[in-house]
Parts: sequence; structure tokens; C-alpha cells
Amino acid sequence: MYIKFLFSLLFNVLLISLNSIVFGQEYEWQRINPLPFESTVNAACQIPGISTVVTAGNYSTLMFTDDSGENWDLHRRPAGIGKSVNLISICFPTNQIGYLLGSESLILKTTECGLSWYDVSLNGDTDFDEIYFIDDKVGFLTGAEGYILRTEHGGMPWDTVYTADELTPGHIHFVDSAAGYLGATFNNYFLKTIDKGISWYTIQLDSSYIDFELDGIYFLNQDTGFITSSSYYQPYYILKTNDGGQSWHEVYQSYLEWPNKFYFIDKDTGFAYGPTIMYQDILLRTTNGGETWDEVYYFPWHIHSLIFSIDTVGILFGSNSLIYRSFDFGLHWEKEYSSITNTIFAAEFLNDSIIIAGSALAGGGVPSGRIIKSSNRGITWQTLNFTGSNSLWGEVYDICFASETIGYMTGWISRPGATWPGTVLKTMDGGNSWQPLDLDYECAGFRDIECVNEDIVYVTGYNVIFKSQNGGHAWSELNLPLTGKISFHSIHFVDELIGFAAGSGPEETIIGTTDGGVTWEVLESPTPVSIECIRFYNEKEGIIFGSRGTIFKRDSGIYVNVESEHFVEKETKENLFLYPNPARDIAWLKITNYDSLLQGKIRFFDLQGKIVLEKKINSYNNNQVKLDLLNLTPGVYVVQVNVKNHTIYSSKLIIID
Repeated sequence: MYIKFLFSLLFNVLLISLNSIVFGQEYEWQRINPLPFESTVNAACQIPGISTVVTAGNYSTLMFTDDSGENWDLHRRPAGIGKSVNLISICFPTNQIGYLLGSESLILKTTECGLSWYDVSLNGDTDFDEIYFIDDKVGFLTGAEGYILRTEHGGMPWDTVYTADELTPGHIHFVDSAAGYLGATFNNYFLKTIDKGISWYTIQLDSSYIDFELDGIYFLNQDTGFITSSSYYQPYYILKTNDGGQSWHEVYQSYLEWPNKFYFIDKDTGFAYGPTIMYQDILLRTTNGGETWDEVYYFPWHIHSLIFSIDTVGILFGSNSLIYRSFDFGLHWEKEYSSITNTIFAAEFLNDSIIIAGSALAGGGVPSGRIIKSSNRGITWQTLNFTGSNSLWGEVYDICFASETIGYMTGWISRPGATWPGTVLKTMDGGNSWQPLDLDYECAGFRDIECVNEDIVYVTGYNVIFKSQNGGHAWSELNLPLTGKISFHSIHFVDELIGFAAGSGPEETIIGTTDGGVTWEVLESPTPVSIECIRFYNEKEGIIFGSRGTIFKRDSGIYVNVESEHFVEKETKENLFLYPNPARDIAWLKITNYDSLLQGKIRFFDLQGKIVLEKKINSYNNNQVKLDLLNLTPGVYVVQVNVKNHTIYSSKLIIID
């Protein structure tokens, strides 16, 4: 009995070890792009007394670095929170105790330097913008409905210490253990406390700034501080005070940029950053304590946080995985981690080693199309040029390649300084250069493209499908059996004849053809949601992908009706019936008036109208004719009964494995 138990134990240990080999590291996904994280970093801070920098980002993700951003460790879903929670503010008052603020009123606390976290959230559903702690006990929550909440116990309970209906407080910070400031009031005053935040009072700007709306504040000490503000139809300003806010003088103004956040390395060297009117963020730098500011860099995304680690390396974080580093006190910035594109819509393998990806790069609402290429299986990438420019206004929706050199691309594209009659491009050199094709873009909304071979190309749009049979030199609009307006998101052909298209519109949003797009039939859709992609392995096996994660698979095929004499349904008085359907090896044709069929024939047609089996009717059993299907491959067929050269019965039959 003991030996049997020992054998069972050893077997289980071996099985666990094998599972760890089969399902463990050997089959893990390898991160190709050097991005440590795929989404926006919202806030960053340095843990006091040590070199560790920790960031809070979207999708419940923390990042830690001990070497000034050279390498990162990811901690996802701290305290087991849902992945949909965005972490928006972080604060470490000591080298062990830290706090996280997330969406959905989430507050987490750590007492182990971020290794583990536990939930200390408030009751209710009030969303806050910022969490800030002076020390391990005294902290604040700001940004929701004019409230400033304070705790003296490291969280729980929290007391409301200030509220104003018109106030949206933000940018809270303390210059010492007692004096603190709040400045994003969007009014002509800011808030100050000198008793650790127990009470707050307003400091009004003088009458020359009565129309100002403060949206940023930073004090180096109780005397020296900065505010950012604007007034109606006036420039954006940075004002500085040297007397605690009694008087102010202008140190920066612009009609195009409005930096509203600050970070100082020391009393002389500091930075201001924020958005611009050109849908990008600007970084300003001062080396004389903020008396003058120089424009250092324009970033294609929004800057969310800036920090300098102990070894004076600057790290800048932004939306869409943007991470830059500086090694010279912020004078120059290098793109350390930044995604090559924002959204990848399509990808193609040209051969064993080359990948082309169609993508979209959007900065502040202005999309910029991208085609990127890798010649080493995705390890490194290069951005390809569109006839002299490596970007376009718009989005690249889809690409396809008929060979290693000939490919097509479609999307919403408009290049500055050039008039292109359409939104379909072609490459003849493997994607290194692209030229527009002459396709009328009044139809607009070109979405998906399919190249069956180097000559036959299909492109879909809103309520239209175009086809070219000469490599895109000429196009014809196909006749479609539309019952309503459909935006075709996907088109796919199994071969030169059999194809399917799908999209969003009425519930019936799938159409199919068996004659290369000459005729189409509306097919039954299994879902009312938008269909984003349709793919068939062959004429009977296919998958459709829809919005909201919808996936449907079908193995029995989708029959496409072709208007021809072979495929016409016939009414008959003989009351014929074909069963089972689908069938495997044998099917039966049930009849009632069998005498009229003794001189008839049964014919099987494939989807191209070719006769693949013919059988004379010369016997029956119990009013049934036996049909042997062993010599037919699985698929969809049309079965017809002919008497004296007249078709009296026609039915679709699906043969399965």
C-alpha cells in the first residue's frame, strides 16, 4: 500500500513538472517591442531614500525601476483589483508606506515598499483626481466636486476639510511639514494651508488678474512660487511670485502653449509642461529659478509625469506608452520607450522573415497613418515612406500582399500638398514605396482590401464593393443584394470564385458569391452586432468575428445561391423530400408518386454548377430512393431530379465528414 502511494506521489510530481515544461516558460509570449507597458502612465514618484521609481498606469498596472528606467518590473492588478481600473495617482511618503488612487473610488495602501497592497477605499462612488501624503499619517484626496478630504490616520477615516461648488482643486503639494498649496481652481485665487491642511484659506490675485483662471501651481518654498493661467481671448501665462503671492510678474506667455505642471530638480533648474494648440505637449526648461523659460522639446503625446532619479537621469512619462529619458539635466531627451504605432489594424507575412503592419498613430485627435516593416521576424521595425513622406493624415485600415513585392493598402488617407483621387495605395517593391490608385473616393470609408492574386483585387467601403481585374488600374462597382445600408468591414475569398463580405448595418450583414463577385446572395447572420472580420478556410469552414468579442464558427458551410438553371428551386406535386440534411455516407429521397420518376435522373452539382454525380432512378424501396454519397467530398451540393429533361425538384444538400 505504501509503495503504491509513493508511486502515485512520484507520478503526480512528474506530471506537475511536465506540465510546467509544456505550459510554462517554453510557451510564453516573448515581448518583441521594448515597451515595458502597452498603455498610458498617469503618475510617477520616487520612493524616498532609495533609487526606486514607481509608476501608476491604466489597466491596473504598476511599473518599478531601480536603474533610472533602463529596466522595468511590471506588477499587474495589485491587491487583485480588476484590470479595468486605471491607476491615476501615487504617493510614497516613506520608503515603506505608499498609496495608490484609482478610478472607481479605489484607494490602495502598501507597507512593504509596494510588494503587496491592500484596499482602504472610501465608501461611495465619488471619483478623486489626486492623492497626496505629507508623512505616513497625514494625507489628502482632492479633485472631486470641490472637496478636499484629509486623514490623520494613514487613511480611514477621512474628513472633509474644504468644499466649494465651483472648485476643482488639484496639484496639491507641501513645501514643508505644515505649509501646502492647491492651485487648479479655474478661478483667480489659489488655496494655502499652514496647519497641515486642517484649514485652508484663499489667496486672491490682484485686480490686474481678475479674469485669470488658474489651472496650475507650484511653490518652491513659502516665498517663491509659480502659477499658470489664462484669461478669455488672452495668452496663456506663467506668473512668478517672490513674496508668497502678494505680487506677481510674468515670466512666460504664449497663444499656442499652456504648460500647467511643474517639476524642479533644485532651486534653479526646473521644468514646466503641458498641452499645445497643435495637439502635442511642450516641455519648457529654466536654469535661473524660473525667471526665463526655454522651449526644449515637443512630444507627440500628452505628458503625464516627470521625475529625476537620484543619479540625475530624467524620465518623462506620457500617454500611449511614451517614455523618454534625459542624461544632461533635461536639455536633451531621447525616446527610450515609445510604441512604433498606436493601433495595429492589419499585418501580413510576406515570407518567412518579413512582416508588414498597417497601423494608425493618433496624436491629440489628429491621426497619422503608418506602415511599418520588419525584416527579422519582428525584432526591429522601420517606418516605410508614402512617396516621400513616412506619415499621412488619416488611418491605415488594411493591407494585403499578393506576392513578396506587390501589395495594396486602404484606409482614410489624405496627404498634405497632394491630391489623391482615392484611398487605395499600391506597392511594387515589397512596401518600401506606395503610389495611389485611381479609385473614386466619393464613396469614402474604404475599409478592407483583399487581393486574390496580383491582378484580382477587392476593396470594401460604405455600401460598396469595388473589384479590379488588372492590378488596380481599373475598377468596377459590384452589384450587391443590399436590404439596407451596410458598411463592409471585411472581405475574404477562398479562391477566385468563392468569397464572403461582412460588416455593420441591418441584421443580415453577410453576403457571399461563388462566381467571383458577379452575383451575391444575402446570407443569414447569427448575430445582430457589427461583424468586423470574416475568414473561411475553405467553402464550408469559416469564422466570423464581431464587436463585443463576438466569435462564431461554422463547419457545415454557407451555401451561396447562384442564379442559373442548375440552381433554381422547383415546386413539385410529387411531394419529394431529401433527408437527412446534413448527411454523411447515405441520403434518401422520399417520394409518393414514384411511377413518374422511373425514367428520371438524380444529379449532384457543386457550387460552380459542375455535375459531379449522376444516378438513374430504376429502383425504390418503401417509396424511397437510396443515394450513395461515399464518392463525394464533404461540402455543399445541389441535388436535382430530372424527368424527360425537365427539372421537377431541386434542393441543397450538405455532406459532412
